[in-house]
Amino acid sequence: MIQELAARAGLSLALTVLLLCSILRDAAGSRRPALRDEDLVLVRATCEKRLDLAHATARAGRPSSALRVVYVVDTPALAARLNGHVAREPRLNETYLSWPDRPDPRKPGDSRVAMAPWLSHKALGGGGYKWLLYGDDDTYFFLDSVRELLRDYDPDLPYVVTDVLWHKRKRYLSEAPRCLPCHVEPAYVEKAKMRPDKDPPKRPAGAPSLQFHQPPIPPPGCPCTPELACEFTLNVTGGRQALTKPIPRKWSPETKYWGFPEGYPSKCDYPHFHGGSGVLVSVGAMRKVSYEAALECYYDDTDKLTAKPGSLKADAHGDRMTSLCFWMNGVALTDPGLGLSQHEHMNQAGHVFDSRAGSIGALERALKEPLSEAWLWSIMFMGAVHVGHHAKSIDMTWQLAQLYPKARAYAQEELKRKGVLRLGELDAQVLRRGGKWTWDADGGRWDWAPGPGGKEDGEEEEEEEHGAAGKAAALATWNDVDAALGGA
Repeated sequence: MIQELAARAGLSLALTVLLLCSILRDAAGSRRPALRDEDLVLVRATCEKRLDLAHATARAGRPSSALRVVYVVDTPALAARLNGHVAREPRLNETYLSWPDRPDPRKPGDSRVAMAPWLSHKALGGGGYKWLLYGDDDTYFFLDSVRELLRDYDPDLPYVVTDVLWHKRKRYLSEAPRCLPCHVEPAYVEKAKMRPDKDPPKRPAGAPSLQFHQPPIPPPGCPCTPELACEFTLNVTGGRQALTKPIPRKWSPETKYWGFPEGYPSKCDYPHFHGGSGVLVSVGAMRKVSYEAALECYYDDTDKLTAKPGSLKADAHGDRMTSLCFWMNGVALTDPGLGLSQHEHMNQAGHVFDSRAGSIGALERALKEPLSEAWLWSIMFMGAVHVGHHAKSIDMTWQLAQLYPKARAYAQEELKRKGVLRLGELDAQVLRRGGKWTWDADGGRWDWAPGPGGKEDGEEEEEEEHGAAGKAAALATWNDVDAALGGA
């Protein structure tokens, strides 16, 4: 294993240099360094009998030993033994912590899953990283895609990023309470409300579509709060009157059974992410919710680590409890915005998590036959996949690690050949100086054209290096916004 990591580290050295040389700019025109391996930390809650799977999903495809991994296991003795092994092989750059099972025999490890981000954050000294890549022990992250996805995010803002949200007992509902990233321009939101869907979901014959009061495109959150996310959902579903009611709107059977905790902050039920699909948590979010606050989320007695039998704290799944803990402390979920839809369900083609391109069969096919632009972009930005826990999980994980870099390199080259590499959804979310975005309905893509005096990317970066970075990049009025995007 050590030799393989060392070889991969050498292979990725040139790529790392290129990444450090490529400077990325945020929506205001300032420059943000590309994410490095040491900015990311993989977080895994597991137990001794699933340790081989946890090791596979963390180590397969790992670009270098600079990317740290924190495992939270079920016993102190196991953690001590594994830390001793790591001390003899420091290139693994792994840390093992422990947290006890809870009494519920059906979900004994869910409190360990829930506490894993805060245990990791504490072990890392409360910083020294930018993002936690948090998922179950059978979640596999596509690391190059994750770096690209997060290129414009400010990690000091409280972000919990996913596009797999459980709402009303369903996944992928377009009305689910959430926000878009802070750097997404209002002009993009307005265009997303009006453009035709590229990949409308299939509906059974004769099934009615959900009628929204306005297109279900969430607002940018700076930060994304429960109040903002909740108001979005109540607006698009016509339930705005709930904002004036004393009791929040309940949607999930779990909330109807357990009720809302004391001090619940919003007027509607909270969504929760799916742990197996993966979620990206910023250091800003971890600083927003303290270790002590997290303990209060999961235990009635934080010294004895016990909860009242039959309560939400004692019985709920770890991903539901963690979502609620962030929500209770003012942090709502952020959608990357690549699967936005005007229909009842989000567009599967754009999903970052649970991407339909993130399977062995799909990646093998991608290397054998021509692909649509939508499929190529899906490979570029798929963030994680839920491998599952079964007899072939470990072999599947290593197969994904071998196929993914080849498929992504092919997708990138094809998009470059087509002349659209810098014209993806992430690019359209951030306005650039001196030009305009327009939606090409026939091509099903965004087009960018530098306006009079506008600069292409390389020219703009060169200009910024010579003192022009202070020029206003944000558009001043809605007329300017509309003009920049070519009109409504």
